[in-house]
Amino acid sequence: MVLLEVNFSMLSLSSFPKSTVVNMYERQFCINRFSSFKLIVLLCLITILAVSCADAVIAQEQAAQKQTDTEKAQKPQSKSRAMAEALRLVTQGDLPRAINMLEQLQVAFPNDVQIKLTHFRQIKSYATQLVTSGKKAEGYERHKQAAQLARELERQLSDVENVSADDIAKFRNNNSYVFYNEACAFAVDGEQEKCIASLREAIQRGFNNVNFMLNDMDLMEISERPDFQEMLGEDLVKYKTALRVSILEQIANFQQTNFDLLFPNLNGELVKLSDKGEKLKVVTFWTPGNRVSHKNLAILNRLKQKFADEDLAVLSVACVPDEEDEAASESLRNYLTEQNLDIECLVVGPQVRKQLKRSRGFPTTVLVDEKGKLRAAFPGILPYHVIASFVEILLEGDAASIEEPKVGEENGEASSVSNAGDGQ
Repeated sequence: MVLLEVNFSMLSLSSFPKSTVVNMYERQFCINRFSSFKLIVLLCLITILAVSCADAVIAQEQAAQKQTDTEKAQKPQSKSRAMAEALRLVTQGDLPRAINMLEQLQVAFPNDVQIKLTHFRQIKSYATQLVTSGKKAEGYERHKQAAQLARELERQLSDVENVSADDIAKFRNNNSYVFYNEACAFAVDGEQEKCIASLREAIQRGFNNVNFMLNDMDLMEISERPDFQEMLGEDLVKYKTALRVSILEQIANFQQTNFDLLFPNLNGELVKLSDKGEKLKVVTFWTPGNRVSHKNLAILNRLKQKFADEDLAVLSVACVPDEEDEAASESLRNYLTEQNLDIECLVVGPQVRKQLKRSRGFPTTVLVDEKGKLRAAFPGILPYHVIASFVEILLEGDAASIEEPKVGEENGEASSVSNAGDGQ
């Protein structure tokens, strides 16, 4: 049966013309070849797609690994090792890098009191370093940051089991000056209300240096505010009482000398101190370019404002290489205008400058009465409230009621009296 079927098929094929059979085979071959081509193309596309997907997966894995490595680099693997590295940087004097590392540690371990305490200490040190080096604005911003950290530490320390109330009180008291520095920073920024609030916090924590607060240049603008003085309370009363007694003693024991000098003003006109009609003259000798001299001028300007209605003249004597130099005079005018200083300016040449430098140095501020007599002298930086108290007493004439210095008891020599007022 099978044989018959095969023979029949052969017979049927042989019955077709040869050309027809060839065409059928060629057609079938073309069909098969086209199908193979399609298959190859499909396989190529699949391969390309697979490679693309693989590349995408690899790129994604690499990006994820890179992000992980970055996070590992940013987040310390070991708290103790990172703290050790930060402290090593501190010992090397590299406070900015140490603080940056401690800030990262705080982010990673926000509830760690030891990290925050270390960060707080370094911020305090860095703030002082910046201010001392002349970067006052940046340093005062760090002082603000230190005060904020101190507040946070006080709250956190209260939640630590092994920290007693006495420990917290000691921390508050030892760091009261941090809030004082914050107050100074606010005062410099012109934020007086915030300054008063920070001062109140400092006083509540035990800061009670009244002399420092009253004579700090940063606080000069607020030192006479009623709420400021009320805040000092009894300490201010005691301070003023002791200061008055001390000033009366210094005035009484000061060796009065003739100081009726003659100076040219910026217009070249000669001015004699006794020709000034005021009962008392405050005269400061200063040199352009001297930082302390410029601070003193700001204090004198404030002093003139305070005693605007009193019989007082405030003068500055600029010590220049040549008192007849018109360019120097013009420069001094411009400086006084730029600094908003309403102070009459005189000038002095090399001879007087040499004598003054040998005796007291620059800057030096003196108080001269209407007779041209020297009544007190202040070398260096002026303590505002001290010199204001001197002026008040000399204008009142209270010094006249003080007895002359008494002779020593046994040896007949003059008794030794501290004469801080004359700068010797």
